[in-house]
Amino acid sequence: MVGCSYAYLGWVFDRPEECRLASEFAVVALLSGSNLQPNQPVPAHVGAALDGLFFQHQQEVIALFGGGGINASNLPTVLAAIDSDVNLNYSGSQWTAYGNGGGSTIYRLREGIERFLITDINNPAASNMAQSTLWIMLDALGAGPSTIYFNHVPGGCNVLYMDGHVEFRRFVSVPGIETMDAATATQKMYGCESPVLPTVAALIGALSGL
Repeated sequence: MVGCSYAYLGWVFDRPEECRLASEFAVVALLSGSNLQPNQPVPAHVGAALDGLFFQHQQEVIALFGGGGINASNLPTVLAAIDSDVNLNYSGSQWTAYGNGGGSTIYRLREGIERFLITDINNPAASNMAQSTLWIMLDALGAGPSTIYFNHVPGGCNVLYMDGHVEFRRFVSVPGIETMDAATATQKMYGCESPVLPTVAALIGALSGL
């Protein structure tokens, strides 16, 4: 969910730097009332999660993003949908390798979820390292017309991590990213301070404008 001052997406996004074009995701059609452009690079990880939700909980996602409306009758199923892990291994999916750790699942944030991100089980400090790098929420941000949602223009965002500490991460602008292909945009993300990325700003700004 995106509030007035903070952005909380609710799932584990450990690969926000990799980009794909917004038009590659079916759920983007529901964001037509936002400032997001079809050929604008967005975080592939987040787009894959939204598409996974859309194909498995279509009516609930339409209620959330497509103007379908949330009421007393559909509220329980909407809450159940957004409180679940996202399985990317559905029929016709092209995002099966975009899950956490390169798997096919994007996990809902919850205590202990960092153990699914550990690649070296022989490292006794792995859990602490994972919690200290797993981001939970951050100040509101946006790009282009949605820059109005940015709390600290143009400096950056305070980011809350799973171990409880907060860091201020600088926002690094990437001129011309709106017209880059996905591969070039992905390369340009390196050197920026994740998760405060231009592509994340564009997508969160689009959601904030709905």
